[in-house]
Amino acid sequence: MQTEIIHPEFSQLPHLTDSQRGAVVLYVTNEQQGAAAQILHKGRGGCDTAWRTHRRRQVGQEFCLLRLGQRALLRGLEIDTHELISDCSPYVSAYACCLPMDATVEQLLAHTDWDPLIKKMALQPNHRHFVDMFSDYPYTHVRLTLYPDGGITRFRAYGHARPSGEDAFPYTNTALGGRIVACSDDQQGSAQHLTTADAAAWRTRRNRFVQAHEWVVVQLAQATRVAAIQVDTRTLLGEAAAQYAVDGFYLPEGQTHTQSEWAAFLGIELLDPMPMHDDYLHHEGGFEGTLLTHVRLRLYPDGAVRQLFVWGTPI
Repeated sequence: MQTEIIHPEFSQLPHLTDSQRGAVVLYVTNEQQGAAAQILHKGRGGCDTAWRTHRRRQVGQEFCLLRLGQRALLRGLEIDTHELISDCSPYVSAYACCLPMDATVEQLLAHTDWDPLIKKMALQPNHRHFVDMFSDYPYTHVRLTLYPDGGITRFRAYGHARPSGEDAFPYTNTALGGRIVACSDDQQGSAQHLTTADAAAWRTRRNRFVQAHEWVVVQLAQATRVAAIQVDTRTLLGEAAAQYAVDGFYLPEGQTHTQSEWAAFLGIELLDPMPMHDDYLHHEGGFEGTLLTHVRLRLYPDGAVRQLFVWGTPI
């Protein structure tokens, strides 16, 4: 009779190491028998879908560096060795740090200030290991180490997203009061999807005009000092714009614009046109608390976006 697995409460929180939500393995010392990227996939995996290293014959260990899907406060970890018997790593450790989301591998390898999440823990074959914890500070990256070699099938980190600090909230979200006020085109998918948590996307027509672009304006839930912006194309393939840009506006209470006025209105240029990628969580910060009531997302020349997040602190 199989023993029922008791899942801790933290496992109901957002899964921050899901590859479909932007998490990615950036560096690995060895994956000769199984790619490290597989530890971020869905399901429990098994021998054929595990991170497995070579058989180490000298002193040392193998490790990988991964970026979380979002900057977050961590509440719990899960390390799975499902179906791994002789290939199960004997021990594992996990350390975390907080760096810019676009930190390079070189910066991560040179970084020395890593906080211990798991100093060193023994692993059992074919077993789900849950680690109850709570981080006082938000993290962006994790260094996962296997001692001295071996494999694991999955690694999960659960917690609360904090892209711009502990007191920040996504003020584009409909649940908080954010709303779409103008849009150039949403012929293939409503712009309303940008402010909700559903899986659908804002999709524009295919724009054939030279130097043209499509745009949408979102009114924030309240006047907000913006700290970070995220443009989410996760799960979208072949639909990203060539480039995207973001403008900000501050309008006194009660003031608004017509559709044609929003199209021509010059705002504060928050993000110059930059490349957009399929299946990716684009994260940009460092806005120094710019006070805004509206943001305008521009797609060049067209494309699709799942969600737009504007993180900050209300005044």
